[in-house]
Amino acid sequence: MLQSISACRIIVIMDTAERKRLDRERRAEFILDKAESLVFERGFQATTMDDIARESGYTKRSVYLYFSDRDEVFLALTLRGQRLLFSALGEATRDAKKPSARASTIRAFGTAFYRFSLAHPGYFDLIMAYEAKRHAYSRGRIDGDTLAAACQNISVEYGSLLSDALARDIAVGRLRSGMDARQTMMLLWGQMFGVMQILLMRRDGFTEVYGISPVEFFERFLDQLERAYLA
Repeated sequence: MLQSISACRIIVIMDTAERKRLDRERRAEFILDKAESLVFERGFQATTMDDIARESGYTKRSVYLYFSDRDEVFLALTLRGQRLLFSALGEATRDAKKPSARASTIRAFGTAFYRFSLAHPGYFDLIMAYEAKRHAYSRGRIDGDTLAAACQNISVEYGSLLSDALARDIAVGRLRSGMDARQTMMLLWGQMFGVMQILLMRRDGFTEVYGISPVEFFERFLDQLERAYLA
């Protein structure tokens, strides 16, 4: 009898703890949703913790219970975007591996990357800022259950995703022999990021000024990459 009562108490305690954990996660996600709306509308630099507290209906002190500072908000939002990007790039590289695939890894990866930038410009801006200022390329994967570690590691993962796909293409003769997959990955990463950043910065009136649509321009860019890298 006593054992049954003790077991029931343990279950109740566990259920209560689980509910508290889920409630905390839901509140954190709610606050992050509100922060995301502000950041996508104004930009991250123009968004303060006061703004986030006001938008979410919490006190500033309460917001700090879930995010210790603006940097944690930045990393949490960046991680959301990184996960979407990783999923899109993973699907593209899997499709490029199929025997029936017509597109090269370079074109499949580039197209997925560009479509992501159009579909999620707010996330793309955050990822660009993260890659430029926060990602530690010399460190690789890092241990720890923190937002900084999660962002670092998923960035490493989608770099590995592309370099592994390029290594396969080199091995089967689709890319020029003698190329180094990781070095080629970094070249492609930089080239694609740079071109997409220019297209986003100059999207207003781009066609009128340059006589070509952004989509057509990016397709020509991919044509040039394939001429440079394909066997």
